Amino acid sequence: MYWKPPEWLMDRGPLLLRIVQGTMALGMACILMGAVRWAALDSSLLAASNGPPGATPAAGGRAVAPPSRDLALYEAEVQRMRAGEDYYRAAAVELHTRGYPTQSVFNWRQPWLAVTLAFLPHPDVARLILGALATIILLLGYRLLRQDGEPVPVACLWCVLTTLALLPGLMPRLYYSSELWAGYLMLLSVLLASSGRNGAAVVAGLAALFLRELALPFCLSAAAAAWMRGRRGECRAWVLAVATWGLFYVWHISQVRANVPPDGVSSRGWFCGGGIEFLLATAQMHYVLVLLPKWATVIYFGLATAGFIGTKSELSRRGAVVFATYVAVFAMVGQPFNQYWGQLWTPILCLGVTRSLAQGLRLGGRLVGRLRTSPHAHHLCDTRTPR
Repeated sequence: MYWKPPEWLMDRGPLLLRIVQGTMALGMACILMGAVRWAALDSSLLAASNGPPGATPAAGGRAVAPPSRDLALYEAEVQRMRAGEDYYRAAAVELHTRGYPTQSVFNWRQPWLAVTLAFLPHPDVARLILGALATIILLLGYRLLRQDGEPVPVACLWCVLTTLALLPGLMPRLYYSSELWAGYLMLLSVLLASSGRNGAAVVAGLAALFLRELALPFCLSAAAAAWMRGRRGECRAWVLAVATWGLFYVWHISQVRANVPPDGVSSRGWFCGGGIEFLLATAQMHYVLVLLPKWATVIYFGLATAGFIGTKSELSRRGAVVFATYVAVFAMVGQPFNQYWGQLWTPILCLGVTRSLAQGLRLGGRLVGRLRTSPHAHHLCDTRTPR
């Protein structure tokens, strides 16, 4: 017998949604406390002295995503695989030669992206695949927003913001970034689930997880949300997907351990507690925000948070769950030079920003309408000089 939520909970909305909204309200307070300090930093987060090889600041003290040396590493691994070498052997040689910590499993990417790129007739074909994914995302998102009652300008605004967030996927060599692919697939999963295609949503989320371990919070939050909303079948599908990946990851760890060089070094770990500074740094990984001053990211992140608070549609609720999950994760996990992890959730932020701007426009329209219909409105508009 399944657990049935009490009537008071059903009347006030899902418990998970209340938790999400409370988390985001707390996040707004944290933003106000930490945003000024973060925006005042003169140096780039990527210039931290404890960064890995290749973690260098871009022009203007801003970060590139991911660091160019990381992309060169992944490209070299694919070239070795094209020559017939095994992935784990190729990764072991390249990681060790370039000075990366090899004792930590987390520094070894899962093999699927490298295997796929090595199989393609040319790596640039990956840009066509990402372009096709972006097209599907934009068309599906536009349709969902229109079904939610949003006017055409609001749906078009979301398309513009999301296009800019997805644009790095069409740039040279960035298709070697597993975070980029996972971000595409996570947003696609949210859109598919919101349209009722739960099976396809689970497949897209599982694909993101097989490309990057950082998609695990996304899958777990989707399973928890499905459980709290009473969608048992969807929850079981997510649990099965995560369990399947877990079995593969155990095998992946065994392959890494078998190929770690004897003189490999260890990493410091990733539980650094970067808090609001790291959250805002990851949110900056947007095609436009990375070129603007830091205060622009503060405003953008605040709009995204406000847009997800008090959401009502299925699309917004799912986006809010993902947003709250990664707020909690990135506040605790990630070194300063891991700013490029923001590629995972910057596409999701576009939904919150769009909702926030749409709500602001509607509120402004209602205020203007009330002023016009007020019985005292003619006194405010009357500019004649009294006699």
